[in-house]
Amino acid sequence: MDIAPDHLPLLERVDMVDLTECTSLPPLGRLPNLKILSLEGMHGITKIDGDLSSSSEIPRALSRTNELFMKGNDNPDMPNWTGELRKLHSLHVSTTYPELKASSEVMSKLTSLRLLTLSNCERMASLPESLGDLASLQELRIDRCPNLNNLNKLISLHMLTLFNCESMAVPEWLGDLACLRELRIDRCPNLNNLNGVIGRLSSLQSLQVTSCENIQELTESLGSLTSLMKLEVIWCRSIRYLPESIPQLPNLEDLAVICCPELKAWCESEDKAKFPNIHTPLSRAMTKEYEANAEYQESSC
Repeated sequence: MDIAPDHLPLLERVDMVDLTECTSLPPLGRLPNLKILSLEGMHGITKIDGDLSSSSEIPRALSRTNELFMKGNDNPDMPNWTGELRKLHSLHVSTTYPELKASSEVMSKLTSLRLLTLSNCERMASLPESLGDLASLQELRIDRCPNLNNLNKLISLHMLTLFNCESMAVPEWLGDLACLRELRIDRCPNLNNLNGVIGRLSSLQSLQVTSCENIQELTESLGSLTSLMKLEVIWCRSIRYLPESIPQLPNLEDLAVICCPELKAWCESEDKAKFPNIHTPLSRAMTKEYEANAEYQESSC
């Protein structure tokens, strides 16, 4: 396949799906504005219109690509050419293999990588240790990866999302993420408590717990989160009250209780003097971010 230099000059994204026999991508370097590349079921790729072991070929071919999707690829190894995507800032991986293999040489070259998304990696138990060397990596999103553990090497991580991890409990390694500023736990139905490791996140500024129906109470260790500014509890109907330690939080300014009827009633019955640092109403109206979803589910709130 050939691509003339003057063809598709405005094309920014290419998706290639289930071309299982394909070993060479077309000459994508001739697409002057290609920013996003998605490869799904493309585990045989070794070339981009040339040998990808050539250090000169790869930067020319994908020099502008800043977002890469690798889904359903029947190969646990990160291709060596991945390390040559020097402007890559977002990497999204979905694999059936129990581990993601990547050499330290490959990972060390991804100096611009800021976001890593792992989705539907149900057998994955660990990440490459070399990820811990990426000072630029600030955000990790985990979606349907129930067996993933030991992320304590990600010392520079600022944002973490645990999404749709049905069998996951709060992992011990969570308390080791000393730089974590934002934590979102969403749709983890079997999570029945937020254990004490949450209280070790001394840099945490925002905590959101959404659609975790089995959580009956928030941990008292939240009172140790002296940097916490924002707490959101959304669609967690089993939570009936806040920990007594919440008033100890000196920087808490924003507390949102959405679609949690018993918790909302408790908040409205409490003496507001217990929460002197909270500047927004304790049971505030739905924020714009959640209005659409709240209206849709209004009958069940």
